[in-house]
Amino acid sequence: MNSRLPDFIVIGAQRCGTSSLWRTLCEHPALVPATPHKEVHYYDNNYAKGRAWYESRWPARKDGKVHFEATPSYIFRDRVPERVARDIPHAKFVLLLRNPVDRAWSQYWVYQAVYGGMKVLFNPSHETVRRGVYVQGLKQWHRYFLREQILVLKSEDFFAHPTAIVDEVLDFLALPSNVMPKGVHVYDPLEHQKFRYGTRAIPDKIKAHLTKYYAPHNAELYDYLHRDFKW
Repeated sequence: MNSRLPDFIVIGAQRCGTSSLWRTLCEHPALVPATPHKEVHYYDNNYAKGRAWYESRWPARKDGKVHFEATPSYIFRDRVPERVARDIPHAKFVLLLRNPVDRAWSQYWVYQAVYGGMKVLFNPSHETVRRGVYVQGLKQWHRYFLREQILVLKSEDFFAHPTAIVDEVLDFLALPSNVMPKGVHVYDPLEHQKFRYGTRAIPDKIKAHLTKYYAPHNAELYDYLHRDFKW
């Protein structure tokens, strides 16, 4: 690829550990992240700025370097896969998926001042709840990209075994894992969450409601991927 466009994108999902994964991947000597921010939002919020603006997020391409970015809202936005397919049809994508109950609670906790109450967690059309129905977004992406182009990972596996999951991502990208600088700390998403947000336990009533709501959607996801995430 001669352009500066990314070779792979972390496309989601929000509140699933994408910042932690991105921070760690930035330490790999062959990987060049977009600047100045993790989330470029070109294919959803900034598309009108044009391809030249998007390419300017990276320096001129050097041999052996792999460009990437992470915009976790991409998995949820309808027009994004089609736009991405026009620009980088052979790119690869990484998708982290977390128990949607925990994901919804995490999003609510971060934005609770905006949402104005827990009632949003009982509204299936609200983004806090809707964004946990992962199978819809994944099917949209698979309309434009082969399954082998999208690596789907379980967030809980990343939280429990971050180094192993980072190695899996690097293997997916055909990059060596033994070149990471000595002493690089794999960013701990759970400690970050506790430190920054102080998220308390989800109330039993909300947990029960969301567990029931997501059950059929999770079952559809498991069947679609031929994989049981055991949420």
